[in-house]
Parts: sequence; C-alpha cells; structure tokens
Amino acid sequence: MLGRYGRLPSMQALLCFEAAARLRSFSRAAEELSITQSAISHQVRGLEEQLGAQLFRRLGRTIEPTDAGLDLLETARRTLGSLSAGINRLEYYIKEGSVVISCLPAWGRHWLLPRLPSLRERHPHIDPWVVSTYMDVDFVHTESDCFIAYGDGHWPGFECVELYRELLTPLCTPALAKTLGRKPRADRLLAAGLLHDEGWEGWGSWFQLAGLDEGAPVLGTSFSDHGLMLDAALAGQGLALGSLTLAQHALGIGALVQPFAETLETGLGWYLVGEAQRLARPEARAVWQWLVEQVDA
Repeated sequence: MLGRYGRLPSMQALLCFEAAARLRSFSRAAEELSITQSAISHQVRGLEEQLGAQLFRRLGRTIEPTDAGLDLLETARRTLGSLSAGINRLEYYIKEGSVVISCLPAWGRHWLLPRLPSLRERHPHIDPWVVSTYMDVDFVHTESDCFIAYGDGHWPGFECVELYRELLTPLCTPALAKTLGRKPRADRLLAAGLLHDEGWEGWGSWFQLAGLDEGAPVLGTSFSDHGLMLDAALAGQGLALGSLTLAQHALGIGALVQPFAETLETGLGWYLVGEAQRLARPEARAVWQWLVEQVDA
C-alpha cells in the first residue's frame, strides 16, 4: 500500500511474520495466532514478494530468519509494541466510570491530591483522571469533563461555580515562623528568604499592605509554578507569598503556618467550569457535586 509512509504491509502479514520469526516456527506461530500453518506461510510469502527480500531460510521443517528478516523483526517488535501500547491507552478514554478533571498543576498537587481518597470513598465506581495543564478552558479539543480554572469567572456559555476568592499571604514552616516575630519586619523577612511566584502578585504589594516601605522584596528565589513554590516553603527553603486556597491542606496539618494576618486580594478566584453535554453524564455530575461539597466543607 502506497501513501504517506510508503509501501506498508498489511497488519496481518506483519503479525504472522513477527510470530514466526520470534518463535522460529510456522506451526508455533499458527498456534499462537489461532490460525492455520498454511495461512502463516501464505502471509509470509506475500510479504517477501511485496518487499522483494527473502525473510527466512527454510531448512527442512525448520526456519531461520535471514539478515533482512532479523532487521525486519526488530522493526516489527518496536512498531507492534508501540501500536499496542497506544491502543491500550485508549481504554482510559472509554472506560466506564472515568471522569477527567483538568486543573493547574499547583491545584492538582496541593488541593486535589489530598482530597482524592474522599472521592474514591464517596464514589468507588468512579475512576478520576487528573490532567495537569496550563491550557485555558477547552471542551472542544480535550476530553475534560470539568475544569478547575483560575481567573475572573468569565466563561460565557459554560456552567460556572466560584469555589474561592484568592488571597495571598506569607506562608512558611512553623520553625521558620519562630524567627520572624509577631509583627512584619522587612529585615527579618529578607533574612528568612523570600520565595516568589513570577506570575502572581509580588511581595512588593504585600510589603505596602503591611506598611513596609524599606527593603528589597524582589530578592529571593523565583518560580514559574505556584505549587513548586509551596513545595519549597514546605521544605523550609524560605517564606512564600502563597495562596491560602492551595495551602489549605498544608495549613490544616500544621506543615505550613500563616505568621501574619495581612492578606493580599488578587481580584481573581478559582472556578469550577463545565459544559452541559459533558455534565449530563451521571459520573461527571457526581464529581462536580463532590468538588462543590469539598469547598462547602
């Protein structure tokens, strides 16, 4: 068959050849594929004619791949293995009970992951599939059943529920908090090491809110991912201007603390966004309701 990929043999011929070359036997290949030995011979002979190369040496009742046959066997193994893996992956798209939740990596790691056992306990028949993505809401080109989106709540044409208004505040380990004192001081904050999220409100805004005009709040380690910045704070590497939403679990178990009361409003929030046709599926609606209930709780 000619086309973009040149003269490709049929899948049946490739399967028959691979089995025969691997097992060094037409009869054993026939048993493995549940077809007759003559069918194996016919497919292999047709493949040799198509390629113009002898693939086996026939030595009485035994066969041995030629150099060309060994070369093609390696190609067939890689190709069939890759194709099999790709087809198996499709099961995730079509398996019953699968619900795809798309979210920013930071949300998935710090908010959703600690709560997933609750979802499995509540709905054991549902298999969540968490897709970490920086893409905006897109139900046309993705398999997503719902999106956790960060923004202003403007997604016309979609069902949308506000989950949280976003607030940022200094967050750190309890041990680091003991070095900061009860009131914000620029020298102590800088000495603790500031952690920055380059895509969110900066420390400069929080310094102004706290009445701190001196210092250099741009110093310190910067991150392009808010979740990674929170991981650094959890590791005791500094003071993060972190999301109270994403840090809920860490704050709840005492891994992080909020040393100061001043919180910075971003004007944005976290939203649950869905498309009517996707949410008509009972499993997708159940996950949607569970997400809302987690916020209410």
